[in-house]
Formats: sequence, C-alpha cells, structure tokens
Amino acid sequence: MENMEDAVFKIKAIDGKGNGLVAVRDLDPGEVVFVEEAAAVGPASPTSCLECLKVENISINPVIFFITFYIQLTNSFCPRCKFSLCPDCQHLESTDMIRHDQQECCVLKKIRTVLTPEFQGLFNVVFPLRMARLKLTNAKMFEQLMSLEGHLQSRLELVRKLLTSEH
Repeated sequence: MENMEDAVFKIKAIDGKGNGLVAVRDLDPGEVVFVEEAAAVGPASPTSCLECLKVENISINPVIFFITFYIQLTNSFCPRCKFSLCPDCQHLESTDMIRHDQQECCVLKKIRTVLTPEFQGLFNVVFPLRMARLKLTNAKMFEQLMSLEGHLQSRLELVRKLLTSEH
C-alpha cells in the first residue's frame, strides 16, 4: 500500500500466527481494504496464453477437439518459443508484452529444444521461471516475498507432536 495514512488496517504481531492485518476502524460490508498486484502469474494449462493468461476453450466433440487442437498447435503460439499465445496477444509488439517478454521467450525456446515438444506439462515451467526472474526484474517485490513468514518451524513442530501423540 502506497499511503499507510489512508490504511484501514495495521500490521500487528499475533501470538502463534505471525504478522497479520487488523482493522483500525469499523468496516462497511463489501468495503475494499487491500488490493495488490500478484508478484508473478503463470498459465493454468497448455492452452493458456502466456501474456493475457486467457485459456482457449476446447470442445468435447472428438472431431472438433482434434481440429481445434490442431489449429491451436499451428496458430495460437509464440512464433519464437512455440508456447501458447492467443491470437490477440500475437499481434502485440514484443516490447509491449508485460509477462511474456523477450528474455522469457528465449529461455522457453531453449527449454523446448531440450525437452520433447509433445511434453504436455511443459507449461508448468513458466511460473517458476517467472518467480526466479523476479529478483532481476522487480527487486523490491522479490525482497517483499523473501520477507514473508513461512511458519516452517511451527509446522514441523506440529507434525512432530502429531506423530509422537499417535504412538
């Protein structure tokens, strides 16, 4: 949040939970108290556009499925890395793309040449790649992510207690 004076909450340490947001005044039903942009986003499926994340719908009819899938394989992809890119985003200049930039495209092209093109799960490398690149592309956001509490130690202690109490 840019201006903390206008905030309707404060950050407070909560015993056993870590830091949390606590309202500083009564809130109206439906009132927006916090909005932020995602640090990184990735495609949900092999047919998700890498730029706008829109998922191309594929019909259940086998004949239409095959035709649609063939059209998607031949038309709805980035001409350089061959990952899914919807027709609307294909018309964007590479310098106008926010998510699927030239560096990402270059890395994905290299990944695609190493792995078989038919590998259906290949889209799953996009989100981790974007998270890894965040340190270089948005150092402030990367530092904020690294400062988040993982609560790993308390989770491990809980698991240990559960395991020892069963015996």
